[in-house]
Amino acid sequence: MLTQTPLGGPLKAAMFGFLGVVAAFAAIAIAGRLGALQPSAVQGAMGLAIGVMLVFMGSVLPRLEPLGAHGSTAGMLAAERAAGWILMLAGFLYIALFLFAPLVQARRISAMLGIGAIVLVALVAMYWFWLARGALLRGRKAAALDGHARRRALIVKLLAAFFYVFATACIAFSR
Repeated sequence: MLTQTPLGGPLKAAMFGFLGVVAAFAAIAIAGRLGALQPSAVQGAMGLAIGVMLVFMGSVLPRLEPLGAHGSTAGMLAAERAAGWILMLAGFLYIALFLFAPLVQARRISAMLGIGAIVLVALVAMYWFWLARGALLRGRKAAALDGHARRRALIVKLLAAFFYVFATACIAFSR
């Protein structure tokens, strides 16, 4: 028997937002390849798109509740909010850098900023892991692959794709 995965409002918004930003990256790259945009304009537009992606994912992350479905603790929810704030702050800084700083400096600073944001979110993710591990060790049984577990699996895949794109962009901008 096939069951559908519940795609709530925040998950749909995150999926469509992420796909929209990836489409924007593709459009910018194609415009650059066709000569419609100068290379410096392509780099600036990519930096702005990354900033928008960070702000969007940071605003949606706490509503996605990757670990906060059944039996969430206040610590898990606080960790998710902290990760969201880190991403939003990094996104606003990216946008400001690519709007107001010279491109060479914006690229260099944004690469360091991006790597720092990834490290901070990874620390928050480790906190999530230890909270979830502690909950399991205290005797909470993991539910069989129900709708909420499938939803969390989709969210984790979406976040992994987001961090892959973000890390790749940080590496590209550091060159």
